[in-house]
Amino acid sequence: KSKSIKDCIDDMPKNGCNKLMILELNDAIIKGDNMIFEMNGDYYPKWLITAIHKCNKYKIVIAGVKVSLNNLIKRNKNRSINDMKKFLNNTNKNSAPRLPDVSKKYLLNQKIKLNKTLKNIMLNGCIKGNKSNIDYCSKYNIDRLLIYNNNTSMKKIYDSKE
Repeated sequence: KSKSIKDCIDDMPKNGCNKLMILELNDAIIKGDNMIFEMNGDYYPKWLITAIHKCNKYKIVIAGVKVSLNNLIKRNKNRSINDMKKFLNNTNKNSAPRLPDVSKKYLLNQKIKLNKTLKNIMLNGCIKGNKSNIDYCSKYNIDRLLIYNNNTSMKKIYDSKE
């Protein structure tokens, strides 16, 4: 029997962009493609780790990238401005940019959520070799947790393998 969507990902969206993304992710998992799945760190991706283990064997690495609030605001604003200039320069060739929320309140809240998620990965034993909290981590553990500081250049500040 070939693996179906239900074999990998349990909660399939009914339609829209999320459904397309999940279908493509499901296909990549079944094929065993190497992939990077970017998230903002609001929560531990238990659903994704469970789906991956249902359908294939992967080394799963979670990397958190930390940056100061001022740098984050400045980078997001500059990226948005540059993307908007590029779009306005040639609206036929370039797609419309996404305009993220760059308010201090929102980005501070995102930083707090990321820090909480990274801390909970460690506290709940979600890394292989630890006794894990199955309710938080799922019955599967990740292979490695990396944390970087990216205020000036990418510098590793934590590696669960070291």
